[in-house]
Amino acid sequence: MITTAVDHLRTAQEHLAAIRLQDAQVERMRLLAHEAEQRLLTTQLEAPGQYAVRDPQQPGIVQLSTVFTCTCPSFGIWRRCEHQALVRKAEGLI
Repeated sequence: MITTAVDHLRTAQEHLAAIRLQDAQVERMRLLAHEAEQRLLTTQLEAPGQYAVRDPQQPGIVQLSTVFTCTCPSFGIWRRCEHQALVRKAEGLI
């Protein structure tokens, strides 16, 4: 099959769209981490890669979070949350 300039352009546009989507997702995580810091959420390493995240506004409630998942209801709905974002920041990923 002969690859044309149009095919190359289409492929480049698809890659650029994927990069923009990734950038937007990273920026959303940065904003969530910032909000978590503003609310004074704290992280404590429980096991390699697993953190206990505490919110001073909800004493006694601990969310367990990794860079991939979290036990909070928000993560169950949105597949991202402040707890996970804070853990990603603690791990140097955002």
